[in-house]
Amino acid sequence: MSPVFHASARHWFAGLALAVLGVSLARLVAPALDVQPRAVVTLAGQLISLSGLLVIARGIRLRIATASAGAPPVSGSPRA
Repeated sequence: MSPVFHASARHWFAGLALAVLGVSLARLVAPALDVQPRAVVTLAGQLISLSGLLVIARGIRLRIATASAGAPPVSGSPRA
């Protein structure tokens, strides 16, 4: 397996773990709480889930940048 896959897999696993943690906070833990703590825990869960998705997106961006860094420019490309 290439090092690019390993770096990408780390981002996928970390992002997935954060997203699952956030969703479980927002959907499983928050409904069992009173009104004020429920709002805080729901917001925290949503923010954690969003951060998990951003980690996955960053991993994809790094994988694309790493893969395209060694590729020769395509003829007719505006950047060529």
